[in-house]
Amino acid sequence: MSLNIGKMFHIVHVSEALRPLDAWYDDVFVPRRGIMDNNYLAHEMREGSLLAIGDTVIETMAPHPGPGSEMLPVGKFFARFGRHLHSLAWYTDDVGSIWERLVDQGIRVIHYGPADRPVEGDIYTHPKDTL
Repeated sequence: MSLNIGKMFHIVHVSEALRPLDAWYDDVFVPRRGIMDNNYLAHEMREGSLLAIGDTVIETMAPHPGPGSEMLPVGKFFARFGRHLHSLAWYTDDVGSIWERLVDQGIRVIHYGPADRPVEGDIYTHPKDTL
């Protein structure tokens, strides 16, 4: 069974603070900006920006400083791995088949959405199964 995976959607890079990470990308790559800069997502207690280098989008991300963020996904990731690439995302028009293939191989899959087996939307593999 072949999987239909398309162009890269984006790369996520996590750091302890957003502004220094954004500044590093600005100095090294001179990315296009203005998609989303220094955004705070309250329910995830995380800060993030989107920038483009060529036709690749990078999402820079950091846990929001303060109590509580260490209990949420970005804060947990940072506490465990430190400054690190977090994930890669690709476009596909066949999320359901990819989901089934991963689960059949014993890879835990997380979906942020309304269905147990999504036909669209975001799916993530569990870090322990994909490192």
